[in-house]
Amino acid sequence: MRGLFFELKDKNEGFTLVETLVSIVILSISLFSIAALVTGAVALQVTLKEKEEAMIKAASELKEIESLAIEEIQGGSRVIGKYTFQLSIDGEESTGGKIVGKTLRLRVSWAGVNGGKVLEIVRCVSSSGEQTRGKRLRGEQNQQQEQQQQGDTRPGHGYGDTNHEHTGPPGQQP
Repeated sequence: MRGLFFELKDKNEGFTLVETLVSIVILSISLFSIAALVTGAVALQVTLKEKEEAMIKAASELKEIESLAIEEIQGGSRVIGKYTFQLSIDGEESTGGKIVGKTLRLRVSWAGVNGGKVLEIVRCVSSSGEQTRGKRLRGEQNQQQEQQQQGDTRPGHGYGDTNHEHTGPPGQQP
């Protein structure tokens, strides 16, 4: 028994300094990698939360803008909390000298975790009821009523068909 104990002690079965240093370096690299991964995940989560909040505020701002009359919509900027909203008008559509539509560009900017962030939304808006099938058909119904009052009993047209003898979709004959 005694000889076995001294034999093991004499073999010197420990780690060398080089082996210990290499294991510490490998352990440090893996721990720093895990810490960087966690930090990156948290930063990504914060960035996504800020972007989602910016999208919600931009949608709210666009709803407010769309509730205005088309003539009242003007470009400009304003700050709400940490978000800066810049509205610009890229184009206007007009019919008969009257503005019936605008192309809006809403740019939202804010200072994010990793620097400045920008979100841009382009939306086309039109004056309510203009160029819609419902309004056109209401106009045609009014025209039919006027024709009936004047004694003209021909059927009116529908679906954009100009043939007064035909009331169905274009290309479909009675």
